[in-house]
Amino acid sequence: MPRLRVPLLLNPRLESAAVGSTAAAVYAAARMLWNVYVDHTDVFDMDVLVAAVVAVYGLYVRAKATPVADPRDADGRPLVSAGEHR
Repeated sequence: MPRLRVPLLLNPRLESAAVGSTAAAVYAAARMLWNVYVDHTDVFDMDVLVAAVVAVYGLYVRAKATPVADPRDADGRPLVSAGEHR
């Protein structure tokens, strides 16, 4: 049976850097809205800033884990570009 090639965005494999940065970004956005509409305080406080830094760091780690110059799949094979796709 041939192996199915799944695009990266649809890949069900969860990566900790992507999940962590997404969770931190969602928390930061929700906390900012909570601060403004419920607490009637400043948008940014320490936990929002920490969550934003964690989200950016997670994206940085993800970018370092998959170099753009030579992207490879989970098995170590080079990815094909759009022009090379059959």
